[in-house]
Amino acid sequence: MSCYFYTASTLLCVGILPPRWTVEPDIDSITRTIIPVLQDQKAEPTVSFLAQGAFNKIYNIADGGRILVLRVSLPVDPGHKTLSEVATIDWTRRHTSLPAPELIAHEATRANPIGFEWILMGKIPGKPLVNMWNVMTLKAKKQSFRGTGNIFPDSHSPWDDADDDADNNNHASVAVKRIVSMQSFWGEHMKQDIPRGPFRSTRHGVSNDWTSDDEDEAEDAQRSLDIVTRLKSSINDVFPPRGDD
Repeated sequence: MSCYFYTASTLLCVGILPPRWTVEPDIDSITRTIIPVLQDQKAEPTVSFLAQGAFNKIYNIADGGRILVLRVSLPVDPGHKTLSEVATIDWTRRHTSLPAPELIAHEATRANPIGFEWILMGKIPGKPLVNMWNVMTLKAKKQSFRGTGNIFPDSHSPWDDADDDADNNNHASVAVKRIVSMQSFWGEHMKQDIPRGPFRSTRHGVSNDWTSDDEDEAEDAQRSLDIVTRLKSSINDVFPPRGDD
């Protein structure tokens, strides 16, 4: 396990164990940070803890008649993770029918009263599917799968950056850059010289991932090599090559 000083008094430990919070985001600091971006800057919002994941803490923000969500993140991939998530949500809202929250504001650095990167967004109504699955009827489950299948063509449709600019000048144009995923920053991976893209296609990215060296898994190399060899033989079946590959 390796540890890095996050601030002068805060240590972020990563490695064999998952990243962990060594300091709790302060509610007063959250309030001071988000007031300038709220509709009613004279009324103090109500901030309450909602949930926690591996890298994020989620807070409900009651802003007058609106319920917003603030996601505060550990610096597992500083700057890149927040900017990638903001760009992905924004693109998804404008180009697909997938439910995606309205983006209110974000901060991709730690230079703010909270001391962490954050994203403020609208709250989408509903309940997690995992909490409802056991009480859903078979008909409802089938409809859910059909609905999920119908949205994938939207996310694979081509787009033009010129259309993005014409759609709304307040949106930055979208560009595919380095990959941001748990596999790319987990443990010692952030410090390793591994391919991070940008990749020309999913096929290109998967192929690079399978052929890259993983310094942490040298002892498993022989077993992994056999699996990778078999997987590479089928990559063309899953991701057919295109002209740019």
